[in-house]
Amino acid sequence: MIKSHRSPDVMHSWLGTMRALVPLIPQQMLKEDLLQLALAKAQGEETSQAHSVSCNIFGAIAPLLDGKLIMQTYLHKAMALCQDTDTEVRTCMCEQLDPISRSVGLNTFMIFVFPELNELLKDEEPVVQAAAIESLVRLLDFLPPDIRQTQVLPSLRSLCDEGSAAMHVTLARLLGDIIVKMVPDLLDDDAMLLLDAYKGLAQQSNEEVRQLCAYNFPAVLKTIGARKYSTLLHGTYIQYVQDASPIVRCTAAACFHEVAKILGKERTASYLKESFYSLLKDPALIVQSKLFNILPTIIGHFSVSNAQSKAATYTAMIPALVQADKSVSSTNQWRMQRCLLQAFPLLPEYFTSDQIYDNFVPICFRYMSDGVLPVKISAVLALAVFLRNNCKTQQRYEMSQRVVKEFGQGQSYWSRLLYIDFCESMLRVASSRMFKDNFLDSAINALQDPVPSIRMRACQTLNSLRTVIRLPDDVALLERINHLATQRLNDSNREVVAAARLASDNQKRVFILDRDSSYDHPSAQDEYEKMDKHREDEEWNMLSKEEQVHLLEGTLQLVRVSFKCTVKEEKRRMDDSLQRLKIESLRKSSADITSGRSSIGATSTSDSSSSNPSKKGSTSKGSVNGALKGIPRSGSIVRTKSQLLSSIPPGSAAGGAALPSSGSNSLSAKRGSLPIGQKLSPSSPGPTRKPPSVPSSAPSPIADGAPSKDQVPRRNSTKR
Repeated sequence: MIKSHRSPDVMHSWLGTMRALVPLIPQQMLKEDLLQLALAKAQGEETSQAHSVSCNIFGAIAPLLDGKLIMQTYLHKAMALCQDTDTEVRTCMCEQLDPISRSVGLNTFMIFVFPELNELLKDEEPVVQAAAIESLVRLLDFLPPDIRQTQVLPSLRSLCDEGSAAMHVTLARLLGDIIVKMVPDLLDDDAMLLLDAYKGLAQQSNEEVRQLCAYNFPAVLKTIGARKYSTLLHGTYIQYVQDASPIVRCTAAACFHEVAKILGKERTASYLKESFYSLLKDPALIVQSKLFNILPTIIGHFSVSNAQSKAATYTAMIPALVQADKSVSSTNQWRMQRCLLQAFPLLPEYFTSDQIYDNFVPICFRYMSDGVLPVKISAVLALAVFLRNNCKTQQRYEMSQRVVKEFGQGQSYWSRLLYIDFCESMLRVASSRMFKDNFLDSAINALQDPVPSIRMRACQTLNSLRTVIRLPDDVALLERINHLATQRLNDSNREVVAAARLASDNQKRVFILDRDSSYDHPSAQDEYEKMDKHREDEEWNMLSKEEQVHLLEGTLQLVRVSFKCTVKEEKRRMDDSLQRLKIESLRKSSADITSGRSSIGATSTSDSSSSNPSKKGSTSKGSVNGALKGIPRSGSIVRTKSQLLSSIPPGSAAGGAALPSSGSNSLSAKRGSLPIGQKLSPSSPGPTRKPPSVPSSAPSPIADGAPSKDQVPRRNSTKR
């Protein structure tokens, strides 16, 4: 492909491929094929394209060949091509001087190559001059310090003073490398010559030259040193920041973090503070865009050791940041808005809670309501960091309640969906205790949201929600989460079901891995609990002593109220239990009285029947069975015959009826006492004689105060 004639672009591509393949070609092929091809193409009768091909081959194979072989074969041919009449050939040969010079050595370079390079630096074509300067800059680390000082420096100085506008552009682009490579070995006066040349280029009317000088400013500053910044370079950087061209200011903003890193925090706060404020309030969005991209890196460079100076510096920074937000929020540049919000999570380290609450929290809420989705996500993370690092409980509470009210319980589908993103961000930055106390209930409610997309999104957070549960205190919460997760497995929407099933599978997998005994390291749950405990301690230590005391007093008051309520509840329960026992006792006593009446009636009937057989027809067997049916058979209170006899006080019925000697079923049942003045029913027999088997001193089965045999009037048979 390189042997035939091609268009310049096609030939350039094939030559690039050849240079990439040369290191893989054997030495024999390099010498026999490529070297011979280059020598053939370098003949005087060949075209300019053939000469360019020859130059490219000479430079590509030089690092792989011996210096003596190069001198014997093609060094003179290569130097002759430096004087070619075609500009493209001379330019191409300038690009090959660096590899050829390093291969032949310093002595050969000074004899054959350096004179040709000086001639190329004075070429009438600016393109050739630019290529020669680039080649010289690449060779600076190859040259010894004395040659750089005595021969290279004068040439560069003359080019800066007398060069054309195109040459100034090239020098401005390369002057950073020149100063970095040459100044360490130069004397102070010689170094000042290069620095003056740089300052002169920085004041050029050409916008491109000033932009290139601003681009090289960090390299120049690193070479000169931070100690000399205030006297030598501070004015130059202020010039870049205040330049009329937005491109120059944009370049100054893009390298601000490099300048601050070289200067250190103390010098940055002293010299670059006003420049930073100016760039933040710059009217050109392109300048703010470059600054916003590196804003997280810049903010920390103003954190000086003196607390008062640090507070004053960051307090003065607030209006600039607020103004920058106003300027970017009025446009559709959502990427700039996101870059600005991505720096907000670092603000709690440098600003007070009141400053953040008054100035930056409203910005987050505004973007959460009105921004595009990437901006909302960044605002959510920033707000979560602000809430977690706030040092005042009242502000924490107000922010939490606002998030829950406007987003967790919002009317808009997007607001409730964004609340789930907020919960995920909060779980990443805050402790489980803070999340559980403020946001867990609304997050669980999202599992039963009427919108399927929110339920699906909430299912993706199930495992995260389970991590905040602490057993046994949160058993009810865990049961609620598991219940709703089970409901989502049977959801009417198949995407919700798929999300719930995936969450369930992930939970099972984590459960198995955490409990695998083959792992020597602590489980993920143990590590998470340690980290969570550390976060909780940090959140507590953030609070002031007054806030901590206030919280402790409030917690103690809640414990007291809870204890009082618990005592009252227990007392009420005990009173209820005692009342129930009293009622039950009264009921049992009433039941005993009723059973006693029935038992006495049945006993009297039985005694009458046995003692007066002539009147069997008056008291039938059915009436006795009827009396027996009235006796309760409950096993709760059963009195034996001896218990019944012992319960009757002696002498209460001297002439009363006696118990039968034979144990009947009616006597073994429950029995009560007959009240005073209770009349016998017509069906009950009158008093009977005392059986001879029972002693006369035996107590009467009739209850205390019951009428005796003499007190109860006898009725005739006709009236019965």
